Amino acid sequence: MMSQKVVTNRREVKKADTRRALLEAAGELFRTNGYQNTTVGQIADLADVSERTFFRYFESKEDLLLPDLVDFLDRIATQLELSPPSQQPIESLMESVKKVLAEGRGGERSLLLQLPALSDSVPATRVAKIFLNWEARIVASMKVKVRAINPGLADSDVVAVVSARCGIAAMRTTFEAARSISREGGLAPGVVVEVLAKAFDVVSNGCVIETDAQR
Repeated sequence: MMSQKVVTNRREVKKADTRRALLEAAGELFRTNGYQNTTVGQIADLADVSERTFFRYFESKEDLLLPDLVDFLDRIATQLELSPPSQQPIESLMESVKKVLAEGRGGERSLLLQLPALSDSVPATRVAKIFLNWEARIVASMKVKVRAINPGLADSDVVAVVSARCGIAAMRTTFEAARSISREGGLAPGVVVEVLAKAFDVVSNGCVIETDAQR
C-alpha cells in the first residue's frame, strides 16, 4: 500500500511539473510571438513534450490564458463591488481597473497585450462566455451604484447599463491601444494607465468633442 501511494504521489508531481512547464512555455511564446502567432506545436516543443501530451492537459491553446483572464476580470469586478457607494459609477469602474493594474501581478502585462487578439480570434468559445459573465457582473454592480447615488432616478437601469457598456468599451480600447503601442516599440510603465484615464475621460464627458469655436 505504501509503495502504491509513493508511485501515485510521483505521478501527481510529474503531472504538476508538466502542466507548469506548458504554462511557462506558453507565457514566454505569447510574450515574444503574440497569441495568434503561437502554435500548440511550438508550446509543446519548448516544454519538451509531445503535442499529444499537451492535449492531455489542455483542450486548446486558449486554455493557457483562461486562468489568468478569469482572475484578472474577477479582481476588477470585486474592486468595483467594494468601491465607495457615493463615488460616480464610471469613476468607480476606472479606479477599479487602475487598482488591479497597480497590483502588477506576474504575467499581467502579457495578458493585456493578448486580450484583443484572444477575444477576436475565438469569439464563439469559452473566452466569449467568460467576458459575457463578467460584463453581466459589471452591469449588476453599476445598477446598485446608480440606485445608491440617486434612488429616485427615472430609468436608472438604462443609465447603469449604458454606463457599464461605455466603461467596458473604454477598457477594451485601452487594451487594444496597449497592444498597438507595444508593437511600435515597447510599452513603457504607466502608459496603460494614461490611456485608460484618457478613454474614461471621453466617456465621462459624454463623448462630446469640443469644436474650434468652443475653445
